[in-house]
Amino acid sequence: MKVMSWQIYKIIFQVCSPVHVGWGKIGNLQLARPYLIGRVLWGALTMRLTRYMVKNGVAAQDSYQYQEVGKEVHRNLAFTYFYPALRKDNSYQIFWSWENEAAFRYRFLSSYAGTALSYPQQSASRGMLWETEFLSPNTIDTGEPVFLLGYIFAKEGCDLAWQKAMEHLQLGGERGYGWGDVKLISISENDGNTLFGQDIRFKEKEERPVVSLPDHARLLAHTIADGLDANGKIEPLVGRKWCSNQQNNSYAGQYIDFNNFCFVPGSIINKPTDFYIGNFGIWEKYNKLNRTYTVVNRL
Repeated sequence: MKVMSWQIYKIIFQVCSPVHVGWGKIGNLQLARPYLIGRVLWGALTMRLTRYMVKNGVAAQDSYQYQEVGKEVHRNLAFTYFYPALRKDNSYQIFWSWENEAAFRYRFLSSYAGTALSYPQQSASRGMLWETEFLSPNTIDTGEPVFLLGYIFAKEGCDLAWQKAMEHLQLGGERGYGWGDVKLISISENDGNTLFGQDIRFKEKEERPVVSLPDHARLLAHTIADGLDANGKIEPLVGRKWCSNQQNNSYAGQYIDFNNFCFVPGSIINKPTDFYIGNFGIWEKYNKLNRTYTVVNRL
């Protein structure tokens, strides 16, 4: 179906290897988020689309080319976050970490530990033990395959080869070790105007997709906290970028990109509210009076 000038697609991936979406660190444990944030999907799509765009037989060689493609992805696509799901007959059941965090972590999350070696002593280097948490490709208790379910909004007239790119994505961290491998199960036009089978509806014709949430609904993405009446945890949403054209911090991952202070997914709003879906899938309260959203969430 079409909502505004955006075509809405339901996307399902099967998780084929551990997926690590970095969150924070406790001691030597690198925590993983229990969902896939929009920045991770945006980054994976940008990387794949840039590598498709070979000019004169030469592939992309600096971050500027990736940045330009990334801007096109922002202009033409919008994302929800993706959440773990299990297949039940011909449908998929999503599991929300906030409903029972302990049970969710036991069933879906695991970790891998390692250490650097001190070769002269043929032993582990002192103080170098590390452990990385990940979303498991199979449930820990029953061994069922785990899927990721979410939505992509494609702007009318979008000519990016994003559907082809979705077949060759690697998501999250530790990709050099084979992590983040996912298999595209399906891309289908969304049936109806709701998300995740909940009472979240699309409305208005705007430059970005707009969703409408009822009273006491849960936020399903990081949402800019400024001026929002909601209950939940707030965290600074920060990511890393490769900016080779910068004088300082020009290597991969050195440039720190601050988005905003946001309510985390699972927070509860206290009254019916409309939201823009902005860059990286971040939600922002929709201002009905002047129909604007803040510069922080723009290109």
